[in-house]
Amino acid sequence: TERTRYDPNDETLPKRTMYIGANEMQIQEVDHVSGVETNITYWVLPEEDFGGLIRRTTITNINQRHSLTLGVLDGLTRMEPSGGKINARLKNERQTLQGFMRVDQTYQDTLSMPFYRLSRDTKEGEGAFMGEGETSQHETGNFVIALLEGQESTDGDYGTPLLPIMFDTNKVFGQDTLLLHPRELHTKTISDIVNGSQYSDARTPSAFAALEDITLEPGETVSIASVYGRTKKALDIPVIARRVTRDGFVDFKFSRAREMIKQITAKVDTKTSSLLFDKYVQQSYLQNSLRGGIPQIMGDVHTADDGTIIMGEGMTTTDEDERLRVYHLFSRSSGDMFRDSLEFELDPTF
Repeated sequence: TERTRYDPNDETLPKRTMYIGANEMQIQEVDHVSGVETNITYWVLPEEDFGGLIRRTTITNINQRHSLTLGVLDGLTRMEPSGGKINARLKNERQTLQGFMRVDQTYQDTLSMPFYRLSRDTKEGEGAFMGEGETSQHETGNFVIALLEGQESTDGDYGTPLLPIMFDTNKVFGQDTLLLHPRELHTKTISDIVNGSQYSDARTPSAFAALEDITLEPGETVSIASVYGRTKKALDIPVIARRVTRDGFVDFKFSRAREMIKQITAKVDTKTSSLLFDKYVQQSYLQNSLRGGIPQIMGDVHTADDGTIIMGEGMTTTDEDERLRVYHLFSRSSGDMFRDSLEFELDPTF
C-alpha cells in the first residue's frame, strides 16, 4: 500500500473544468494518475432564516481495478470572520485585524460547530482598532457545519454525523504562510491532525472539514456537504445544525435553488430554433430582475397555479386600493455590484 498526498488545488494538474449554472457553480478535476475524480459544487442556501452557502464535494474512485483509501481535508483555506465594516481593514490593516480574530467552540467537547468571530466590533473611525475610535464586544459571527452525506447518526439530535472542522492553519500548512501547500500532510495523517490541539486566537482561521480514513471500491463515491453561514450568536448553531442534518436536506435545497430560478424566468420562456438564444433571453431577464427588482404585490392576494396574481374581493390595482403594496425583491437603490471589484489590486507575486 502506497500513501500519497493529492491536492486538487495544485496548479500543475491540467485537467480542471468549470461549469456555470443559473444558480450553481461546479468545478471538476480528473486525476488519472491517482485514480481520483473530484467535483465541487457551490450554491446559495434558499428559503431559510439564516444566510448560507453550500459546498458539496464529491470524490469518485475512477480506478477500475483497485480500491482507494482516503483521508480528506475539504473546505476553505481562509475564513474571514464577520465583524462590522471590515472590508477596508482587510485590505489596509489585515495584520491588525487578524489580532482580533478568534474561533470559539459551541460545545467544548466537539470540533464540529466552530464559531468564527472578532473579539471586538468596529464602529466609525479609522483608528478604532488602535483605541482611537469606538469599540464594543462583537457577538455576530460565522459558522461551518459539515456532514458526510448518506450516513446515519447514532446521535438522536442530528440526522447525519457532523464532521470535525480544522480551523488552525498551522496544523495544515505548517510554515507555509502563503497557505499554498499543506506541508503537515507530508508527515501526518488526517487522524493525527484532528486529534492534535488547535490554536484559535489572533490569526486568520481556516475551515476544513476532516474526514478520516474511508475506503472506496472502484466506481464508488463519497460526498461531503458543508454549509458556511452567518448568525447572530453561537447558540444558534446547534439549532441550525439540526435542520441542516435532516435526511435529504442538502438534495432538497439544491433542487429548490434550481426551481427558484426557473420560477423567475418562466415569464420569458422562449422556444425557437436556437437553444442558445432561448437561454440568452432567460439569462438576460434573470440578470435584469436581480438588478432592477421583481415586483411582488402584497396584501389580500394569492397566486394561482399558473403564477397569476388573484386579488381579494373589490381590489383592482395598487393605485386604486391602498391595502395593496408592491415590494421589489432583490432591488437596489443605486450602484452596480460589479463596481466593487474595481477597488482591488492584485500584486504580481505568489
